[in-house]
Formats: sequence, C-alpha cells, structure tokens
Amino acid sequence: VRPNEYVTDFRTPITGITSATFYREGVISEDEAREMAAKVMEGKIVVGHSLQNDFQALLLSHPHVLIRDTSLYRPLRPPGQKKTPSLRKLALHWLQEKIQDGTHDSVQDAKTALRLYMLKSKAWEKQMQSAMQHRSAPTSVDDEDNGEQVERESVAPRKKVRKQPKAKRSTA
Repeated sequence: VRPNEYVTDFRTPITGITSATFYREGVISEDEAREMAAKVMEGKIVVGHSLQNDFQALLLSHPHVLIRDTSLYRPLRPPGQKKTPSLRKLALHWLQEKIQDGTHDSVQDAKTALRLYMLKSKAWEKQMQSAMQHRSAPTSVDDEDNGEQVERESVAPRKKVRKQPKAKRSTA
C-alpha cells in the first residue's frame, strides 16, 4: 500500500519495507486499500491482535460486536500477566512458537492471531452471545416478548400532609 503521506523512516529492519517497495507492480494507494478493507470487513467478524492500531491506520471503524482482539481477551492472558500481552508472548505461551524474530511478517501475525482465536473460540463466542443478549434485553413493557399486558387500576395520588413547625415555648 502506497501511503498518502511522506514516509521519513520505513523501519526497514522491523518492517522489511524500503522506498522501492512502493514502486513495485501491484502496489495500490492508501485510499484504494481503505475501500477494499471496508468492503471485505463489512458485516464480518474481524480477528487480530491490537486491532485498534489497524483500524486507526485505515481510518476505519468496525462494530465492537464483530471484533475479536486477542490482545484484549482476558482468558488468553498468561497467568500473572497484568498488562496487554504482545502477540509474540501469546504465541510463545499458547502455541509454543517463536514469532517476530527479525522482521515482522504481517501474514504470520494474522495467522497467529487467528490460531489463538480458534483456541478459545467456543468460549469467546458464547461470552459474546451472552453479552449481546444482556445488551438487547427488552426494557419496554409493551414488548410482545414480555407476555400479556396487564391493565392496572389507577390509584389517586395521596395528598401530602405538611407538618407544622412546633411553636417555641417561652420560659419567662
């Protein structure tokens, strides 16, 4: 993807990208990539690691209920891990694999995140389904799923009785 902005540091040792990368055949513009990504993701569950970074880079958002972010799912955190674990740490703990040695491989990262998701997918989806049922629980008494509507007798409002302050006694 050819970025719209000028790149000052390609971080080549980590990314493997150089300025020549953007002039190869098949490289598309940032805007084309954004449109393609939006079309591919529409209505689908997106699985990945630290996805907020990807959505931010693409200037896109996605419905929370359709996001499975391995960095945020607590049952994937290794014991004693308080802060957000790296994909590398999760891969080592759960898959017994070393990844991201040298340059990052985005395809390897995506596959690793998907494999981590698959390890916990049944429990994860059950948790998401339960959360969505609680969020969409009917709150209206008119809702037909709440059973038969009951007529209530109207009760006349009670009059408020105001207490009079007690008179002070004089001791003279």
